Amino acid sequence: MCVLDCDESPEVWLETERKARKEHICSSCCRVVDAGEKYLAHFSVYDGRSWIGKLCCDCVSDRAKFAEAHGGILCFPSELRNVLVDCIAEGDDESEMWRSMLDRIKARGLAVAGVSHAPSRPRDSGTN
Repeated sequence: MCVLDCDESPEVWLETERKARKEHICSSCCRVVDAGEKYLAHFSVYDGRSWIGKLCCDCVSDRAKFAEAHGGILCFPSELRNVLVDCIAEGDDESEMWRSMLDRIKARGLAVAGVSHAPSRPRDSGTN
């Protein structure tokens, strides 16, 4: 199993399942979350900075499977791809499983032309 570097817990971690009233972009795979579709809204404060993100249902499922294999540790929605890449690079026995998950995530976002990944969206905690 790859090792995740999580020395500190976030000061705030809030995730809420919502039904989209308008289109959103998944912070992990970059696919469009259509109006009427369920998605996960993420807000957290880590090291004095706030983070927001959205996950489509497929990325919620993939992130949950990844977390289950790593002691329940959840990554920020916008960091799922990077965390998978890091685990694959370690070359352990689970690398191929994570490679296929990464391929699925990339495939979901192919419809969004010109976007390689959703931007991480840190905000200073004073700008909420």
